Formats: sequence, structure tokens, C-alpha cells
Amino acid sequence: MLGRIYHYKTKENRSLTKEEVKLCVSAIKKIIAQNENIVKIEFKNKDSFNDYNINFNGIGNGRHETFILYSRFKNNTSEEICSCLKEEDITPELKSCVIDFNGKLGGVSVITYRKPYSKIVEKVLLECQKITNNAFEIKKDNEEIK
Repeated sequence: MLGRIYHYKTKENRSLTKEEVKLCVSAIKKIIAQNENIVKIEFKNKDSFNDYNINFNGIGNGRHETFILYSRFKNNTSEEICSCLKEEDITPELKSCVIDFNGKLGGVSVITYRKPYSKIVEKVLLECQKITNNAFEIKKDNEEIK
């Protein structure tokens, strides 16, 4: 067995608003700060770490796959859409991993290999669920979590 696998996407009948995504990213930043001995931001460039995009991983031997919450939303400034999300570069596989302009997330999986940051991934997903009033379908090892 590969280890703990989290899968998350928006529910079929639900879309996320730009404000909900921003609130989720803000909450994730706080959770990361509270757990800086376990997790850290992996990519800090402005297009993958801003008000609407965040990522993190475990530290050192505690890392495995990067958790992402990326969207196509941006501020009304010169802030770039995440470079991997530009229309000319986006692949069908990547497209399902990014919150689109309509607020839909097709589905992201992250394998944590039951490492310490696994608990942080779950905490983050449950906090996002709370912020968005249950907009996500979240599974851990193919079982729904709430």
C-alpha cells in the first residue's frame, strides 16, 4: 500500500467563490505557521504562493507529495496567474487539479505516506470544508471524511 491518500474536489452541485478560496488560503497559511516544525511552503514564487494559491509539504524526511490548493483567481493587480495555469500550458490532468474561474475543482490527490504532515493535510482540508460550508468532497484512503 502506498500509504495515506487524500483526494479532494468540489461537490458536483457546488462552486467556490473567489472570497472562499481567499479565506481557505489564509486559514492554510495560519495552520502552516502553527505547525512550522512539521510543514513548510514548498514553492514561494509569487504565482504559486499568494492570496489564491498555496502549497506545502513535510520537512526533510517527513516530506512526500506536495499539497496544493491552486486557483485561476487573481487579485486586481499585476499578480500573475500561477505559471502552470496559463491557458497555453494547462494540460487536461492539471486542469482537474486547479479551481477554475467558475469555482470548480475537478479533483486533487496527495499521497502523504502516513508521514507527520498527513495530520496537517487532514486538518487543512477539514478547515476548508468548514469555511466553505461543506463545498468539498474529501476522501482519505477512499473513505469520505467530514
